[in-house]
Amino acid sequence: MTRAQVPIALVALSLVATSSAMARAIDPARSTVADAARLSAGGTAIRLVGVMHCPSCRSFTLGATVSQRSSGAVGQGGVRCVCHGDAERWFLIARAREATRFEPGAARVCVWAIARRAAAKPIDAEQWCESVALRPAA
Repeated sequence: MTRAQVPIALVALSLVATSSAMARAIDPARSTVADAARLSAGGTAIRLVGVMHCPSCRSFTLGATVSQRSSGAVGQGGVRCVCHGDAERWFLIARAREATRFEPGAARVCVWAIARRAAAKPIDAEQWCESVALRPAA
């Protein structure tokens, strides 16, 4: 290898290392929150459901914050899940904070997730926000 070829080889090696390091445990394009969420009778709790695509994780922790501009309500909730396959369905209850109450209608949910392998070692983290429709419980 000549001196001129060494920098090219190093760049190529760097690109291979970078692309393998960029492999994600969480697939953010396929991990979602359902379009609609169930609202408790008093407006103090919301049942959220969704799907986490995490093919290389053993478990994940997921937290959600729900906000609603029309009512001024904010709620939070979280869940820990064990993965049984590439995609795992989850649900959680977000409870209203600061004595606020949600109303039927549009809201915004922001979710964060930490994926883990064996021995609870974190391997990836992701966050995203989506719009949801709050519907009264049947």
